[in-house]
Amino acid sequence: LIFFSIFSMVMFITNLIVNHISKNRKNLGTLKAFGMSNKSIVMVYSSISLALILISFLVGYLFSTFVGNISITLFARAFDIPNASQLAYSNYSILTLLIFFVLVPFALVVIKLISSLKGNTPGDLIYER
Repeated sequence: LIFFSIFSMVMFITNLIVNHISKNRKNLGTLKAFGMSNKSIVMVYSSISLALILISFLVGYLFSTFVGNISITLFARAFDIPNASQLAYSNYSILTLLIFFVLVPFALVVIKLISSLKGNTPGDLIYER
């Protein structure tokens, strides 16, 4: 269940950003038409994507860290769980979370950007040919 939840969240984050990139193919074509190299376009868009992913990760991580114990206590009280005092909030290591929620979506976004630009002319991107 945990693996499926993590997989679902990673796919949601990745698809959200990839969908945004797909909608902006015309902008990518315009940048390419003005002489920006594929490498430069990938760097700009991937750095923006990385910033968005990192900000959302940090907000979610900090929120879960500060609210985790409180929410478990409230949940235990709401459902009258016996021995609620033995329940404790735990989290995966920060490195594991960074790999699954930052690096994997970032890598998928970079791959999508490179595949969108590879072999396409500015006209192909602008006119969606």
